[in-house]
Formats: sequence, structure tokens, C-alpha cells
Amino acid sequence: MQYMFRGMQHDNFIKRVVYKALQLIPDSVYVRLKYRKAFGRWPDLRNPRSFNEKLTWLKLHDRNPLYTAMVDKYEAKRYVAGIIGDEYIIPTYGVWDRAEDIDFDALPDKFVLKATHDSGRVIICRDKSTLDRQKAIREMRLSLRRNFYAVTREWPYKNVKPRIIAEKLLEVADNAELADYKVHNFNGVPKVILVCRDRFRDTGLTEDFFDSEWKHLDVRRPGHPNAPILEDKPEELDKMLELSERLSKSYPFMRTDFYSVGGKVYFGEITLYPASAAVPFVPESFDDLLGKEFNVTNLMGGGKILTFRNISILIQLADSSTADNSINDYKFFCFNGRVKFMKVDLDRSTEHRANYYDRDFRLLEFGEVEYPPDFARKVDKPACFKSMIELAEKIARKMRFVRVDFYEIDKHVFFGEITFYPSSAAGRFTVPTADLEIGKLLKL
Repeated sequence: MQYMFRGMQHDNFIKRVVYKALQLIPDSVYVRLKYRKAFGRWPDLRNPRSFNEKLTWLKLHDRNPLYTAMVDKYEAKRYVAGIIGDEYIIPTYGVWDRAEDIDFDALPDKFVLKATHDSGRVIICRDKSTLDRQKAIREMRLSLRRNFYAVTREWPYKNVKPRIIAEKLLEVADNAELADYKVHNFNGVPKVILVCRDRFRDTGLTEDFFDSEWKHLDVRRPGHPNAPILEDKPEELDKMLELSERLSKSYPFMRTDFYSVGGKVYFGEITLYPASAAVPFVPESFDDLLGKEFNVTNLMGGGKILTFRNISILIQLADSSTADNSINDYKFFCFNGRVKFMKVDLDRSTEHRANYYDRDFRLLEFGEVEYPPDFARKVDKPACFKSMIELAEKIARKMRFVRVDFYEIDKHVFFGEITFYPSSAAGRFTVPTADLEIGKLLKL
């Protein structure tokens, strides 16, 4: 027994060393290796075509800051409620930073425990009087320690605060297991529904794919057979699809999960990279078929996001595309998720000037005292102006105020930065009343 214990300690030590070593691998390398292990080939990220290739590209390059709130199992409830309403949200009983702080006495007889940043480890309590509380605490401790981002490299999880939440246990008649309806939305349009059952039963998870008309598809994923009896079309399917459209609007891909209990629909979660883009389909052709349903070339070309990895690209493009190396900086002022006006920082290499324009790119008759306007200077409307507005409003969604900055080079959009307090809230306008008029746009 002593020898076995030492062996277990040695195995755990090796696992920890390997785990730490894997975290040193850059995301761009890690996700490629993960893809190759799953599919037996390297992903084509220059010209992604299949569903999982496109998800892999999005995982590396689409860095919308809202995604962090979407995958946080606590914050997602508030985010989703703001779009579709509180009536579709599973009630939360409590949230704690430490597993030891879980207030079991305040919880009802039935509840669910899970971590906000993790996936897979869930405690379902159907009778609190028989619950092994210490075991539940140990399980939640393990979940809190797990770095889901490090395992999957799904970057939105990187900044999710690890917490424990308790929520209402949804139940159906005869203690049957709840069906999980996972709606796959492409550019805001629901196309495919995955129905998961028996996840926590000894018989194992079953999966069935349907189209939006509830036609069963001859598709599965390895290790997960179809259910022996096909799922009937839920009466609430139309409502699920409607809510899915509202949640996924303006996003290239989003999976929205729902439950149906007693004729009522409940939101489950938002998933951006199903199976971490590392599980094939059977048949494999379904991967290519789904890949045709959405487009990432608009993000690859007209909507590039600037990160530290491609700052050098920006510099090279600036050198080759502008005679005087000047790049205009387009700053979009967003109020409650809508662009109201914008500021164009003109060439800073000489005298820093800035003009203001409305969302139709009409010159406004005010500017800043520190960076005075140049009303005589003609500034052409950027070729990607519409894309800039769309990207700014995606980033600003559900924020009272934020300024989102972009550059345009060779008809490509590059993200600059997000600013919450322009000029540190100490700037002065050339027309004093402009400050008051702009203030009316910000509802506190």
C-alpha cells in the first residue's frame, strides 16, 4: 500500500509537470496540435473551410471582449436576461468565491452546484438531507482549481473569475433526465439543433442532430450514439429558435442551449467553440457542410483585429501604403451599444488635429481645445466605414459608454483600443454646449 501511494504521488507529480509545460505552448501552436490530434491533419487557417477549421480560426483571432461575459456561467445570466428577459433565466440561489463558503443551510432541498469558469463537473442534489457536503466541497474545490482556458485555449475563459454558483434544479416528470437543446446559429440564423440526453446516466450520453424543421440528420460524433427512441419535436421549439436568433444576431457562429420544462423555456448557456473545435463528425463531410453556413473572410479581411502578433503587419502596411506614413485614427463614441458620432485623429506627425463627424460621416461644427479641428481639411470617408460601425457596436453592446478605435489601411480594418474615459474626463470642447449635449446621450 505504501508503494502504491508513492506511485500515485509520482504519477500526480508527472501530470502536474506536463500540465505546466503545456501552458508554456503559445495558443496558436497549441490549437493546431489539438486539431491535428483530433483530425489527423493540420488545420488550414489561411483558407478555413470546414466548421471546425473556422471555429479554430475564430478561437485565435475573434477577440470580442463580450465573449468573456457570455461564457461566465454567472455573468451570462445577466447578459442574456438583458436581451431576452429574466423569465428565461434559471434562478440562482447563491454565488461564492470559495467552496468552503457554500451556505448549504440556506439552499433548498434540490439544487445544482457548478463553477462559473469550468465545464463538465456538476453536482446535482435531489435531496439535501442525503448530500455528502464534504465531498461536494472537495469536488467544487477541484473545479475552482481547474484552468479550463489552459486545457482548451478557448480564450474567453482566460479572464472568467472562478466562482461557485447554486441554481434551481430543473426537473421533468417521472425523474426523466432533462433534454438539452443546443441550437447552432450561423450569422444569427438557427440551422442545426443537437439534442443531448442521458449525460448523467450509466447508459451514457446520446446525441441526435436535427435541422431547424426537426428533420433527423444522419450525423453523430464518435463515442456518442443516437438515442434508441428519437426525440419528439418540442412544442417550444419555435420559441427556442426565436430566442436563439435574438442572442446570436451579428455573430458569425454561436451555439445557444435551452431546456424545456412544463411548457416553459429556460436558457442554459452560450457556447462559442463546440467540443473546443476538436471533435470530428461522422460522416466527416458534415464538417464541410456546416462550414459553408458561415463566413469568416469578412473578419480575416475587412475586419481584422489588431493584436500584439500583427502590430508589425500594421507598421509594414503603413510604410507601403501611405506616402507620409500618416494613419488616421477613427474613434467611435458608443452610447448604449450604438455609435452616435466619431472623432478622426488627423496626422500626428506634424500638428495633432482632430475632426468630429456624425455616423453618416458629416463634419460636426465643434472640436477639442487641446487638439483643435481643421474644418478646411478634406477627410475622405473610409472605405470600411460601415464595417467599423458594425464592429464598434458589437464591442459596445450592453455598455453604457465606450469609445472604440480603429485604423484603416489598404481597405483593412485594424482594432486600436477601447477607452472608457476619453481625455480622462478632463477634455474641453471648442463649443462649450457640446459637452452638455453629449452628456444627454449618456444615461446613468
